[in-house]
Amino acid sequence: MKQLFITSPSFQDGDFIPEKHTGKKGISPAFHVENIPADSQSLVIIMDDLDTPLKKEFTHWIIWNLPPFADIPEGIPEGAIVENLQRAIQGVAYGQNKYKGPKKSLLPIKSHRYVFKFYALNTSLDLIFSAEKHHLIKAMNSHIIATGSILGRYPHQES
Repeated sequence: MKQLFITSPSFQDGDFIPEKHTGKKGISPAFHVENIPADSQSLVIIMDDLDTPLKKEFTHWIIWNLPPFADIPEGIPEGAIVENLQRAIQGVAYGQNKYKGPKKSLLPIKSHRYVFKFYALNTSLDLIFSAEKHHLIKAMNSHIIATGSILGRYPHQES
């Protein structure tokens, strides 16, 4: 399986996610994707909080049927169907069809790690916009031809 190389003009891999990409009004970061296979039909992004005390990981954002473009724009609008990205679909994560950035926690945890996982698929997916992460994973399972990720951190509490 090929490796996608993911960068963002907003943060370096492993660095803190800027405030404009956090909280209730935060906007999705821009990304640059390199090494997309020529036979890719679509891209998928899954954003998970790896350090939530409630679960193993907590999903903040899922989007699929992104065109296999090298540049994913900042500020993908909320809503299930993203018209300006060739009708990409944002499924249900964190209870809504939109990007939900990191936010402050009431728990005494210094910072959380957020991973943006990218998948290049050899097809577009026929999923309804109310689909959740487990539906997405099942649908794309046999169609993944490349993967990559970028990790950002968010300081939930000052030490």
